[in-house]
Order: sequence, then structure tokens, then C-alpha cells
Amino acid sequence: LNTGTGDSDQTLPVDDPETVPVPTPSLATDKALTGNADEDGSLDVSAGDTLTYTITVTNTGTANLTNVTVDDDLTGTVDAACAAYLAPGASCSVDVNYVVTKVALGEADAGFAYISDITQDMTSKIDKIVIPDEYNIIAEYPMGMLLESKYPAESQRFMDLVMSDEGRAVLEKYGFAPVEREPMMHEETASASAAAA
Repeated sequence: LNTGTGDSDQTLPVDDPETVPVPTPSLATDKALTGNADEDGSLDVSAGDTLTYTITVTNTGTANLTNVTVDDDLTGTVDAACAAYLAPGASCSVDVNYVVTKVALGEADAGFAYISDITQDMTSKIDKIVIPDEYNIIAEYPMGMLLESKYPAESQRFMDLVMSDEGRAVLEKYGFAPVEREPMMHEETASASAAAA
């Protein structure tokens, strides 16, 4: 609360208080099992299955959040990018897979995983067999801006960052294929790809 006061030689002072709410940062995290590739067809969770968990972060406060990341101790995920900018009430999510960790722990002989799921600490514990292109599945992660976005400038800056040399280097560092530069980025959609190892 702060007060402004007007005064003159002919009048008494007149105050006008102004209350400026201070935004409060707060977030909530929810992790849920959202998929099971069920490689052995058991219709149950068993060794060698690829389990997909979705970790959702929601801005439950009144302040804008920046550089929102996700960690996951089960999969060894650290600082996975969730959102560069998260408005109050908005959510972002990150998917993580569990099969690689089971292989590394000796709980399964083999399993399918994306290159981006293999963290540095796992490389010495597993052997990677590259799937030939004709049999491989390329996962694409499209990126675009809502036509009625409340934050078009911030959204465009984030997309520009992803498409920049710096952004491409970060994606490639974590196992994603190079992001192709697209003409007319304001109207087109760019995507990052991850191939299975």
C-alpha cells in the first residue's frame, strides 16, 4: 500500500492510496504413467517394457515463471526443458521413458529407446545398437504459436531461440536430430526429431 497526497495553499491535503499486488510464484508438479509399449504382450508391466511417464508442471501462482525445467530421479533426467515462459494457470509437460534404466540395472536384456533418453551416465552401462533407417521410427516434436496467443512476442523469441545455432546445439547435445530451418517461421511449424537407438 502506498499513498499519494495532493496539497495547496487553499485546500487541505487529499490522500489517495494505491494498492499494488505483488505476484506470488508457485507451481505444482504431477507425474503420471501415460504409456506402456508392452513389448512382450503380457498386458501388464514387466521387465523390458517401455514405460512412458508424463511430468506436468502447472503455474499455480500469480507470477510469470521462466525457464521451467523437470528432473526425474527414476530416469536420471536433469533440467529437461519444459517451458521458457509459463503464465499463471498455464501448464507444460515432459515425457520420460524408463526402459533404458532397467537395462542399465540389469533388469532387462534389451529394450527400445530414443537416443535422447540415453543420458551420459548410462553410456558406460549399456551397448547401443543403431536401428537401420528403413526400420526406424522418427518421432517429431512440432513447434508453433497459437494464432490467439496472449504472449506472441515471448513465443516468437522462444521459437527463434530453438531455431538458432545455440538452440540447435542444445538439442543435438541431448540426442535430437538437427532442427531444419523453415521459411516464414511465423506461419510454418518447425520440429525436432529423435530417432530410436
